[in-house]
Amino acid sequence: MTAELIFIGMDLLEQEAAKDGSRYLAEKCKRFGFSFNGISLVREDKKQVTETVKAGLKRSDLVFVCTKTGELLEGLPKTLTQEKGLILLPQEEEKMAVVLEERLACCLEEKQAGAVCFDTVKLCGLEEKEIREKIRDLQEEKQNPVLQVFSYPGEVHICAAAYGETKKAAKNLLKPVIRELKVRFGSDIYTTEENKNLETAVVELLKKQDLTLTTVESCTGGALAARIINVPGASDVLKQGFVTYSNKAKRKAVKVKKHTLKKYGAVSEPCAREMAKGGAFASGADTALSVTGFAGPEGGTKEFPVGTVFIGCTVKDQTRVKECHFTGNRSSVREQAVTQALVLLRECILKNFEQKSGK
Repeated sequence: MTAELIFIGMDLLEQEAAKDGSRYLAEKCKRFGFSFNGISLVREDKKQVTETVKAGLKRSDLVFVCTKTGELLEGLPKTLTQEKGLILLPQEEEKMAVVLEERLACCLEEKQAGAVCFDTVKLCGLEEKEIREKIRDLQEEKQNPVLQVFSYPGEVHICAAAYGETKKAAKNLLKPVIRELKVRFGSDIYTTEENKNLETAVVELLKKQDLTLTTVESCTGGALAARIINVPGASDVLKQGFVTYSNKAKRKAVKVKKHTLKKYGAVSEPCAREMAKGGAFASGADTALSVTGFAGPEGGTKEFPVGTVFIGCTVKDQTRVKECHFTGNRSSVREQAVTQALVLLRECILKNFEQKSGK
């Protein structure tokens, strides 16, 4: 079975919706055993849209069309709009997810022989290459369930799909594989829940350990705090967020030493360490995350080029700093820095718990 995605409106090419939406849809199709034929981008022209949709329906079992208003589809020939394989989607990934979960899962399953079940294991702190190596034997030996790996900034998802004559049969095939993945990856798995993201898992962990958090951000400019605040109930753990973009702000808000900035610079391990420790002290929080780096396109040095980011994490007066080297544009570097900060915080909290419990 095959599927493809058509975006109407070439301006969508410049929007995150096109990138995120197509990624999400491709992942969903693969989980249900569909081959993803790709993406078509067409301008808002009735004739061109009609021709593109016709061609898509000829080569694919399902054609997902993403358009701003839906008006162009209303003007298409009824023979096209009544095709079972043609499905209209909203352009935002969040709304797209709702439509797919509520309406399209059944449609996809109906096109499969028997029943399909899938589960997701979400990991952080490991490289994709390392993960693929650890599950190579499962992929080679197990044609059913099928394991697929999806990589995102700072995290990797392993999606397992099982096919059986009934739903129960498919679930029974899936269970031992998920158990085996849990044994192999242990605490590197932050969730097996499809709709739970990394920030939600971190907020839940903070609550479970009865810890509070503050953030001290430079190159991410508040993006880390914003991602945490996206989680309902984050106010129970997030005490305060500092955006200390300038050296003066770092000194004034979280007491980074003038000597440290002069000798090592704002983008350095000592600065990230003092930002984290100073943030915890200033806010009275149990934990603190700091981020300082060169997001680009300007800046950087021979020693620390653009993409270099230092992330500091303080948990109960113990501080760790991680040096990262990211690639991509300014937005991508900042996004990766935020994700890696969440990963580091999770690792430090788990380590602190192990020390307390004597493990």
